[in-house]
Order: sequence, then structure tokens, then C-alpha cells
Amino acid sequence: MLCWIPFVLSAQPTITASGAATATAGSSLPINFALAGSTGLNITALEWTFATPANFSYASPAVSAATSGVGKGVYCNASNATCVVLGVANGTNLITNTALADGVFATLQLTIAPGTTPGAVSLPLSTLLSTNTSGVDVIISPGATYTVTVLSKCDANGDGKIDGSDVQLVLNAALGRGSCPLAGGCTLNSIVAVLRAALGQSCSL
Repeated sequence: MLCWIPFVLSAQPTITASGAATATAGSSLPINFALAGSTGLNITALEWTFATPANFSYASPAVSAATSGVGKGVYCNASNATCVVLGVANGTNLITNTALADGVFATLQLTIAPGTTPGAVSLPLSTLLSTNTSGVDVIISPGATYTVTVLSKCDANGDGKIDGSDVQLVLNAALGRGSCPLAGGCTLNSIVAVLRAALGQSCSL
């Protein structure tokens, strides 16, 4: 008689990037990186690659208050899109052996260059590594891929298209009938720029 012995595969911890669903070309936005599923694994250091396509760049890495509270810092090389979170004690480059908690552990400021083609852009994570307080590698996986939809500067209402409703918004704002949705202000020039874009020409803002 065969006897089946049930067993449960434990889920791997994950790192997930998240941020605003939409952003305008020429703007910047914070991207949060969060650890999940690490309870009991005593993860003390992380490494990941956050490759960005052309016209995207990031800078100003910072750890969360919870991460800095356990003696960790974040270190990134923008040229190869690799970041590391670990502890450095007294500037001596010694890794502090304190476990990280689940939650947001670091933030990067992502900049989208002016003139970036509007549309959805996926920003996957790769080359994920982690180690625990015993110096043993812990298998870690990427969470759901972060996708941001880049909007044209002429997309005044942020709905992903440029049409008469955008022209009307900017016109109303220029006439003092509402707040201006454009970062550069609502003037005759901006009304004309949005109108031309609504007619199929490139946005000149």
C-alpha cells in the first residue's frame, strides 16, 4: 500500500518595484523597492539590477527609515543599474549582521527625459541576490513587474490621448475658468501646442 506524505513548498521571498502608474515626459518620480516573504529567513543584504531603457535614468538612492534603523545603506551604480543594500559599521566597510524586515527598504528617483515617446514602459528587476545572517545565500525572486505609462506633455487630462478635451482644459485655464494642468503654465502658446498635438502633430511643449 502506497502512503503519500504531504509537504508544503515554502514561497520564495520577493523584491518588487512600484511607483506611479503614469508620469509625464520630462518629470521624475520615486520608485519604491519592497521586500516580502522574508519573515524567519533573516535576510541581511540584498542585490538587484533595475535596468532602465533609453531616456530613463535614476539617481538619489535612499533607504527607508526602517532600513536605516537597522544600520543599512543603499549603494547603486547607475552605469550598470545594479544596487546593493547592506550594513556598513563605522565606515569600516564591515557588514552589520542585522536582518531586514518586510516592507519598503529603498527608494530611487526615476527621471524620464523630455521627448520620451508616450506609451507603457515595463521596468523589470533581475539578478536578485540575498544573504542571511549566517552568510548563506537565500533564493529570492522578482515580484510583479512595474510598468509606467509615459504621457505626452500635451495630454492635459492624463488619459493617455490628446484630443479636444485637452484643448478645452488648457483653454479654460488660460481664461481663468479653472486650474492649469500643465507644468509650464497655460498660455496662448500652450493652447496652440495642445491643439496642434490633438490634430496629430508632435507636442511642442
